[in-house]
Amino acid sequence: GGGSGALVGRTQMEEEWAGLPALAPEEVLEGLRRDFEAQYLWTGRITPTLYAPSCVYTDPTLSFEGLDTFMGNIERLDPIINTVLPSASREVELRSLGLERPARAPAVVVGSWRMAATVALPWRPRVELTGTTRFTLDE
Repeated sequence: GGGSGALVGRTQMEEEWAGLPALAPEEVLEGLRRDFEAQYLWTGRITPTLYAPSCVYTDPTLSFEGLDTFMGNIERLDPIINTVLPSASREVELRSLGLERPARAPAVVVGSWRMAATVALPWRPRVELTGTTRFTLDE
C-alpha cells in the first residue's frame, strides 16, 4: 500500500493552521492576557490561534483533548452560564501572568486569577473562585 498519508488524522483546523508561523512565547503571553481581560474564564471565548488544535485541557474535575472539543463544550455551556450567572454580575481579576522558561522543558505561561459572580436566585448567592492556570507551550 502506498500513498503519502500526510493528511491522515488531521482535523480541518490543523489543516488551516498548518501554514501559520509559530507564535513566540511573548506573543502567547500577551494573547492570554487579552483573553483573561475579556473574561474568558466565564465566557470561554478564547483566541483560538493561541492553542494547538490538539491541545489538552485538564482541571481537577475533567480532562479532554482538542480545541474543537473545548469550543463545543463552551457552546453547550454558554446558555446555561448566561442564565444562571448574568454577565453584569461576573468579574475576573487577573492577579498575575508570567512566562516561565524551565531548563530543558517547554516554556509555560502561568496565570493566577480570581473570578466571581452573583447567582440569579432570589437570595443572590455569590460565587467566588481563585486558581492558577498553566499553559504549557509547544517547543
